[in-house]
Amino acid sequence: MPTLLYLQASPRGSDSASTTAAQSYLDALPPSVSVTTIDLFGANLPEFGETLAAAKQQTMFGQSLTEAQQSAW
Repeated sequence: MPTLLYLQASPRGSDSASTTAAQSYLDALPPSVSVTTIDLFGANLPEFGETLAAAKQQTMFGQSLTEAQQSAW
């Protein structure tokens, strides 16, 4: 069964024209398609910013981390 990951990324929710258009698309999919939806403004996601991303890269390449990167990592 095919699965579609729908990342809803509008802070306006159902008031958003793009959300309405996306919902029309999703409604037209055949029943054989499974849809997984993640509302990026409603989901409790961990913070992953530039400092943490840099710390991950530095660690992967065996490089030392700055103090800020150490704190984030």
